[in-house]
This record gives sequence, C-alpha cells and structure tokens, in this order.
Amino acid sequence: MTYGWALVIIVLVIGVLFALGIFNVGSFAGNRIAGFTSVGVTAYAFQGGDLTVRFVNRAGTQINVSAISYTFETANTSTSSGISPFTLSSGSASGDLLIANNTPGYSPNDYYSVQLQINYTDLKTGFNYTDSGTLSGKAV
Repeated sequence: MTYGWALVIIVLVIGVLFALGIFNVGSFAGNRIAGFTSVGVTAYAFQGGDLTVRFVNRAGTQINVSAISYTFETANTSTSSGISPFTLSSGSASGDLLIANNTPGYSPNDYYSVQLQINYTDLKTGFNYTDSGTLSGKAV
C-alpha cells in the first residue's frame, strides 16, 4: 500500500466521523448563553421545536421590551417572536416567554444555535436600545 492510499483512507474515515457527528462541538458542550449585556437571559429551553426564554433587566433602570427577533443558525432570515411588549423594573425577571414555536428541522439531541435581538426603551430617558446574544445547546 502506498502513502497515497493511506491518506485516502484516513480522509474517508474522518469524513465518516464528521457525518456521524463525532466531531460536532455541540455534542460535547452543554447549554451556553453568550452576549446579552443589558437584558440578560437567566434561563431557556429548546424543547419540541419551542424556544422558551426568561429575561432579566440589568440596565439599571425600568425598561420596556418592545420586540424580540430570532435567527436560528439554519435560517437565513430573522423572525419576529410576536410577543406583546412588556415592562421590566431594574433587576426584575420576566416570566417564561415563548419566543419561537414549532421550529422545523430539529430533533432531540440536535445541536442548535439561535441569535436573539431584543429591542427595548429606557423609560427614564426615552432612548431606544438593542441588545443581542446567542443561545446554544442540544435540543430536547
């Protein structure tokens, strides 16, 4: 056997391992929250295609969340969550909010990553802000 054939076999084995998800970083990592400075995420779940999120106000003043949009890594467009605007006092948390429902293409144990964009108004100053971050993990 020549070195060429050995390299071909190695490339094929590595390709099969990638196809089986052995090298999928999401299969080793747990749930992860990144970003979200002023409007934080304290808890979330992605189960049965439904994304439920609990937010906390870290802005230091009362805010009104006017819109939340999301983009899953498999989608090319941002989608509005359709939630009604809500107000959060400084340091307070929201209830569990259904951000996305019946998201297609995800089965249990599939790795997912979703970018959230939160539009809110500082009720003290009247200025509008946008906060964003990423949620990732395994679907349940």
